[in-house]
Amino acid sequence: MKKLIYLLVGILVLVLVSCGGPAPSSSSSSAPPSPTTQPPPQTSSSPTQKPSPTASPPATGTGQEVEFPPYPGANQVSKVVTSDTGPSGQKGAVTVYFLTTNDPYEKVKSYYQEIIPADWETAGTSETQQGGQKTFVLSAQSTSEDAWVTFIVATSEENMVTISHTLGKEGEAPASSVPETGKLTPYPQAEVTDTSQWTGPGPNGQQANWFMTNLTTKDPYEKVKVYYQLNTPPEFVKVMDHEETNADGERSYILMLQSPTQIQFYVISIEENLEEQSVEISHNYGTK
Repeated sequence: MKKLIYLLVGILVLVLVSCGGPAPSSSSSSAPPSPTTQPPPQTSSSPTQKPSPTASPPATGTGQEVEFPPYPGANQVSKVVTSDTGPSGQKGAVTVYFLTTNDPYEKVKSYYQEIIPADWETAGTSETQQGGQKTFVLSAQSTSEDAWVTFIVATSEENMVTISHTLGKEGEAPASSVPETGKLTPYPQAEVTDTSQWTGPGPNGQQANWFMTNLTTKDPYEKVKVYYQLNTPPEFVKVMDHEETNADGERSYILMLQSPTQIQFYVISIEENLEEQSVEISHNYGTK
């Protein structure tokens, strides 16, 4: 789930940067927010430059979309259908709605607290504040652990609330074809663990095709990081280049790239796993 949320945060950064706001600093000294507990980076832009997302899906249909409808009236930035793991490590099909709303943070937070059924178990909840920005995270699962949800509500500098609305169901998501990768080839000494494909926002908020390749390797973290730094297509603009270390001493790196014509872009995340002595890679390529 962490990789998927990291990607969604990265997509929103690309959308906002493309809309005319200042790009995030490429210096690794200014830490971006954690993908699972902090709000996505925001930039300022004029009202006429903001993307025009589609309306959020209505509370109709079957299954979890009815039981856990996305926040009413919110704008849908993207929808991702893929496979991932739940709070207890169960594998299954996952649908993620990435939304925005101008409603108050507390109102949105209360909505998500109230839609959890009484017979579901809370798998985790937290609320953090960084400067003037707040983030609320809530995860829950059914007693049989065959279904789960994760909701992330965060404020932004633009007086907007962003929402990651995740629905998980045990079972395999439809298999995707071999994804496109563009000029930047995924790390060659790694094993592909899964792939997925969907339509979401690209430059200026326009719809684009996204291709995700997740990989794992026993090669050193630095070797993987250097590979992506050295093989970045020279014509691409670096939107973000950031590295941080967690409390366990594990390093993570995110690289975001965009072509000058804004028709191709990458979000690459690399995570060090000291316990498994492995490196996890999420290689994401977007094109329109």
